[in-house]
Amino acid sequence: GSVPCSAAGAMRSMRLCAMICSCPSPQIARRWKRRQVLECGERHEMRRAGFTLIELLAAILILSMMTIVAGITFTAVVNGWHRATKLADRMQTADYALNQVVAGLRSAYYPADGNQKDEWGFMMGDGGDGEDPSSSDWIEWTKLGTSMIGSKSAFSETTHRVRMWVEEERGKDEPGGLKIRVWNPDLFVEDDRTRFDENDYGEELLLVEDVVGFDCQVQKDASEVESDGKPKWAEEWATSNSIPYRVKVTFRMKPAEKGEAPLPVLRVVEIPLWYLSQKPFALEGSKTEAKK
Repeated sequence: GSVPCSAAGAMRSMRLCAMICSCPSPQIARRWKRRQVLECGERHEMRRAGFTLIELLAAILILSMMTIVAGITFTAVVNGWHRATKLADRMQTADYALNQVVAGLRSAYYPADGNQKDEWGFMMGDGGDGEDPSSSDWIEWTKLGTSMIGSKSAFSETTHRVRMWVEEERGKDEPGGLKIRVWNPDLFVEDDRTRFDENDYGEELLLVEDVVGFDCQVQKDASEVESDGKPKWAEEWATSNSIPYRVKVTFRMKPAEKGEAPLPVLRVVEIPLWYLSQKPFALEGSKTEAKK
């Protein structure tokens, strides 16, 4: 049977167990140390498996900065592309307008009947520097052909008078731009210019919309040159019964962005019939009425 233990024996057993535990053998100590090392490594790996709050905030900040930089770069590229596209459109429009005006000026008509008349001459009004419609010039001359007016115009096969100016935009229904009015020169009232009302007859056309200013200068004669040999340009033309030697046309195109200055484009035109208008002579068999 079992032998009961006294209280004193129980106390001695407990002291012995405590001494054994407090003074372990070398094998037990090594095992215990190895176990602690393994447990410490496991706890360290568990801590490294996730992110701390500071690491997470730093990652979010870096990602936000990269997103902002990428957005700014993308916006700048897109805006630059749009601006370049608008500039290309403006230059294409300017090239078209200049080509039409150059063709119109080079097709200026002057009869070889030995007479000088205002109905065949070149006229010009100086409005200013041509930076906007209110300070733009206007010009007027007689021409032949379809340039500026098109082949479907009622005046395309006859001699016609053309006036060109820049008009300010008044709304979606009334766009501004480079405009011309075409009419028959026979309707010109030579003895009283004040009776001439171009709005009562003729045909008004919008050549292009993107022109916001127009400046015109003329070289009156081939001998009108500066000391360096360059053409001497004049802002006024008073000889309305003849044609200047050269005309310098400057258009100011609508800028690509609001707040920017208009884009100036120019072309110099030499008019073939200048000499005939300055020193008129009659060709044998010429008839003024041949203009229909």
